[in-house]
Amino acid sequence: SDMKHVSRPGSAAEPKRPVISFRMQLPGNYFAQGEVYLEAAIALSKTPPRLIGAEIPLFFCIAQATELFFKSFLAANGKDRALAGWTTHDLAKLQSAATQLGLILKDTTQATITEIAKQNRAHEFRFLDTTRELVLPPPRCAIKAVTDIKTSALDTVQPFMRVREK
Repeated sequence: SDMKHVSRPGSAAEPKRPVISFRMQLPGNYFAQGEVYLEAAIALSKTPPRLIGAEIPLFFCIAQATELFFKSFLAANGKDRALAGWTTHDLAKLQSAATQLGLILKDTTQATITEIAKQNRAHEFRFLDTTRELVLPPPRCAIKAVTDIKTSALDTVQPFMRVREK
């Protein structure tokens, strides 16, 4: 694995905590973190929701994974925080920039991401700071869309996924 697990010394009162250091270049880090959020979304999709709104954390993970896979591709193409939509977490703008740079996505993927982006304009998945209804695509469609982005971005990001020398 490209992640190195280190333990911080702790006292009896404070147990050791794992420290995860990402030693790849940024596009590789973004991609690896996207995989983690996608995995979390898949795990949440298999858990029967017990509470109203239980889909929100799942879609938070979907939005995070989407953003990270787009940013991994964009960063591999030399883009950074200066790009429109980067710092505002605007999935529609990030998708548009990525496809203009050659990221090939299915039409269904683009439509699903556009739909998710509309529902998460003000970070509703993070804070639920809204009183309007959130209309979300079926989780399996969303997971399929994120997986398409991941698969399409991989070739471009791969060269940045090697562990850096210290």
